Amino acid sequence: MTTIVVGGDCATTSTLAIAAGWPTSFDEVPRTSVVVEADPSGGSLAAWLDTPLSPSLSAVVTALRQTESSGAAASTTKSAIDPMVRRSSSGVRFIPAPFRAREARGVVAEAESVAFPLLEDRDDLVALVEVGRFDPLKLPGALRSTAFCLVTHRQDSSSASAATVRLERLAETVAALRDTGQRVGLAVIGDTPFGLDEIVEFVAPDDASWVIPVDPLAAAVLAGRSGVSARRLARLPLMRATSEIAADLNTLIASRDTRQPRPSVREDVG
Repeated sequence: MTTIVVGGDCATTSTLAIAAGWPTSFDEVPRTSVVVEADPSGGSLAAWLDTPLSPSLSAVVTALRQTESSGAAASTTKSAIDPMVRRSSSGVRFIPAPFRAREARGVVAEAESVAFPLLEDRDDLVALVEVGRFDPLKLPGALRSTAFCLVTHRQDSSSASAATVRLERLAETVAALRDTGQRVGLAVIGDTPFGLDEIVEFVAPDDASWVIPVDPLAAAVLAGRSGVSARRLARLPLMRATSEIAADLNTLIASRDTRQPRPSVREDVG
């Protein structure tokens, strides 16, 4: 399984939108996307997508731990996990995190040490692991198993000064992520007060960068608002932009050998 870690501002919304636009046709090995909610502050996907919480990431971790202890083959891992992957009404496949922070924190820590390493043998999946906001002093352990890290950043349009302060913090986060040896991309939400080129020059991510338009309607639909048809949703600016990001990410991970040994992650990760 190829893992893409997504974190930062509006990470849940951005991850859902990217998953919804994931390509259904492939030039390389077909890979289906699945959103894995791994935010230690607690999950929201089950509520947003109007589905029962169970089975959640807790059940997946338990099943994988049992598989690991029994020494089962990768095919057994697949049969144990696939029935627990949920599917929303829009077709997005996902594994939600528990709602409460105390439970979520423990389960995410277990997933980082058990679930993500075991699932690396799955060639048919791309896991979009949503980790919430990054803390540059304590980065998520999911980075140990990732092929790419996407940082989402929403510009503060109230003033250039406020936006500059937030860019300083973004630069600190990107620098910490680059220190782990991982490839880092940037998705900037909003195009004011700074242009993407200015931000990229200041923050210096390793790989690609994109602009995501501010789109309250699409964001509300992804968070559970009803009354907007699937056809209209697909035409909204957020969904069009994230479909392009999904296609770019699919091409990016397909063009790199993600089976090469990954660089070690700093000790303060996780």
